[in-house]
Amino acid sequence: SETINFEGSYNFNDSLVNSANFYIRLTSYDHTEQHAEEHGAHDDDHADDDHADDDHDDHGEGTLFKNDSSEYGLVLDIGTNKAVEKLSLNIAQEEFSITGHEAFLEPVNSEEITLGYFTSKELEIAHFDFGIRYDHIQRKSDVGKYDAELGSISVAASRELAGNMDVSLGISSVQKAPSASELFIAGDHMVIQRYELGDPNLDTEKASNIDLNFETTLSGFDAKLNFFRNNIANYIYSADVEADEDADLIMARLDALGKSYVNDQGETDLAGLTDLEISAFKQQDAVLKGYELEISRSLALENGSLEVSFGRDYVDAQFKNNGGYIPRSAPTRNMLNFRYNGNSDLDWVLSIKDVQEQSKVASAEHHDEEEEEEDGHGHEEHGETPTDGFLWVNFSLSQEIKTSESESITVSFFAKNLLNKVARNHSSFVKDEVPLPGRNFGIKANYSF
Repeated sequence: SETINFEGSYNFNDSLVNSANFYIRLTSYDHTEQHAEEHGAHDDDHADDDHADDDHDDHGEGTLFKNDSSEYGLVLDIGTNKAVEKLSLNIAQEEFSITGHEAFLEPVNSEEITLGYFTSKELEIAHFDFGIRYDHIQRKSDVGKYDAELGSISVAASRELAGNMDVSLGISSVQKAPSASELFIAGDHMVIQRYELGDPNLDTEKASNIDLNFETTLSGFDAKLNFFRNNIANYIYSADVEADEDADLIMARLDALGKSYVNDQGETDLAGLTDLEISAFKQQDAVLKGYELEISRSLALENGSLEVSFGRDYVDAQFKNNGGYIPRSAPTRNMLNFRYNGNSDLDWVLSIKDVQEQSKVASAEHHDEEEEEEDGHGHEEHGETPTDGFLWVNFSLSQEIKTSESESITVSFFAKNLLNKVARNHSSFVKDEVPLPGRNFGIKANYSF
């Protein structure tokens, strides 16, 4: 990875523009994945094959993820004593590809132009924030093109109520373009154990959001509570499909993405397409709603201070029209944290996370009767399996040692998953095959000068 950042600002005098901040970011990123387990098995099976060396070279190629991007931005401060006002311009270009042994995304060139306006003003009734943004996004590949003009707008009002209570309400309408992978991906993706199929005809996501926040301090406790609801039209998600039951969908996607599903005899052969599950990107209207709660208190001790906090977050994510839960939705979590800051630069943190069972899983999806009659059969997607909850405990301890006025050494010890629980991330495609790490310890030193 190579990154070059250049940032600067210029202050104007006696002008409509107070100041201008500008930046240039150039990034080149390469990441190679090797699949040694396949490589080893292949060698054993073909130890006596005359072409074993050739196959060995193919597996040794690996999969190359490559991303080259450039970004140019300008932010103008045009505010006055009465209000904060800013104008922004951002121009970005990116070339992203996944080639090699798993060539499942041919080069995609993306160009984005963003114009934005933001203002913040204090009125008698409340403090108001307002923002509006325009995006022009193009994504080009050998197999297709996405070109859209997007508009987003948001407004938030906040004020202090009687009884030391702050309340804020935010309303927004946001449009989001599909990513390069969601549009054009096609091929075996071993990391998630899926043959992924994008959709070059995906529409823009459109989200209408509302957030209601409360914040207060009472008897030494700080409390924050946030309720949210997001209505998302054309929500993009990935779902497993079957070659026999969703053959029409799979063949249409393969045609659109320039992939062949015909065998050497010229016959349709989806069964020989891949040994992996087939996963396709789709769209449906969806509703996400939930809340976030945090309660904390800081205690002064003889040799330092201790901050104790409790948090809980919950989200209910369902499709709007056909019902059913969105795949790989995050489960409810309870979090208890203890953070000690010692006067002698000895600090420690104990984190206890209670991740609850996720039983709200995506079930097999059935299309309406008209589609079933037209296709000659019904379509189904594999249902998800529930994921057990787990208790995750982490601990870290650090000591800073001053070696001079400007130099110090910080020695840190950390322990993760102290209870050595078998834990699985419900949002992972491979949660059943790959659990989260077991109990592990580490130590590190950092020298500052």
